[in-house]
Amino acid sequence: MEKDKLIQAVKAGKLSRVKKLVRASKNGNEDAALVVAAQEGHLEIVHFLVEQCSADVNATDELGRTALMWAAKNCKVEIVQYLADRCSADVHAKDNNGRTAYGLLLRDREPDQIEAILEPYLELPQSGKYFRDDPYEIHKTKTTDRSTSHFIPASEIELFQFRPNGGFGCEFRAKWLGVDAVVKLFRPSVFKMSFEEEIRLSLQLRHPNVLKTYGGFDGIPQLLFLVYEYASKGSLIEYVRSTQFDDFTMWKYLHEAALGLEYLHERKIIHSDLRCSNILIGSDGMAKVSNFGASRPKERSDDCFSGHGASERWHSPEALKGKSPPTFESDVYSLGMCILEASTKKMPWSTREYYNMDRLPSPLV
Repeated sequence: MEKDKLIQAVKAGKLSRVKKLVRASKNGNEDAALVVAAQEGHLEIVHFLVEQCSADVNATDELGRTALMWAAKNCKVEIVQYLADRCSADVHAKDNNGRTAYGLLLRDREPDQIEAILEPYLELPQSGKYFRDDPYEIHKTKTTDRSTSHFIPASEIELFQFRPNGGFGCEFRAKWLGVDAVVKLFRPSVFKMSFEEEIRLSLQLRHPNVLKTYGGFDGIPQLLFLVYEYASKGSLIEYVRSTQFDDFTMWKYLHEAALGLEYLHERKIIHSDLRCSNILIGSDGMAKVSNFGASRPKERSDDCFSGHGASERWHSPEALKGKSPPTFESDVYSLGMCILEASTKKMPWSTREYYNMDRLPSPLV
């Protein structure tokens, strides 16, 4: 009887009544209540049950589903984030049908639904675009041959931790045949080439200071993903702000980033979005240039920047003023801004109250 009253209060989203019933009960129904609260999307009740009642975040119901699984299945993304990231809920656990939480989150959803689920956590530029959009629709890639070595069978990929990723939209920590990896949702509005072109170009890049691409897969209907090397030691900006920071290692990483950028330039690839958060540190202790999915071969970079997104502080004045498309020289300017950012541990232009485009210095060329 007590359990039934508690579950009814949880379903109704009545936090005060839930508190009263839990404190009056001696039967330990908090675990079951947590599963229902996550299923119904009542975040405040989830907080209360976890933080004040020590409810087990990995407790399961008769279907073998945890609170995390129900939140994922019902698109309660805030609760998914809370349970997975702050409560260390088991993201590898499977229900009675062998499905994980993130499998339930993405299962049987259309691209626009995935977009709606993830949109609150994306940090895409608020205005303007760096290049005009290429007319490329996701569904067209479904007709192409997936038999090449560029494509990884979806059965080999295990998604677990979701996290937002600035310009790319979102990504997942993952395992590919037991190897740590990062899986990024392919968004045609962000990537400047087709899915096949992006994979083909990226797989040709082999340099210790460029993040490695493993391939792509399309195991979820109408959704395409790219699979990358996992850089276990975070980004350069995270390093310089950490307690492990030292000048020698910082300059070593910057030098390695320059080598990676030089390698891209030798292959006629302009990065166009270089900053310390896009310089990652791998498990081998080497810096790796990453997030150049918005890059293009030089012969295709014929559009000027228009509008100004979150990364404008690293862009050259001529590019920001729309007087020049991204160039090798503007990449070098951005590398200079990375040196400034790493050495000061602050974003470029961070001492200004605002970043006024009209007051930028005139281009030298």
